[in-house]
Amino acid sequence: MEDYPKSVEEFVEHLSFLSKMTSEITALDKEFLIVTKLFTIAKDFSVKIEPEDLALYQTLGPSFQGLKVRSSNVVSHLQNNFD
Repeated sequence: MEDYPKSVEEFVEHLSFLSKMTSEITALDKEFLIVTKLFTIAKDFSVKIEPEDLALYQTLGPSFQGLKVRSSNVVSHLQNNFD
């Protein structure tokens, strides 16, 4: 979060966004697991994977982990402010 909410409405909107993001990350976690399994199966059966697809897959893990860490940090920071 680069800017702090400047009004109660912005703060409520931000809380709604965080709530939605948290539930979306749970769903994305499941999708990420499916993609990982598919790439593992392709590798196990020596299925040819285009270099572009492999490059995207190799960046997916670190990018998704970074998103999860950042969103978790924002939620933790917000919870600490309420305590």
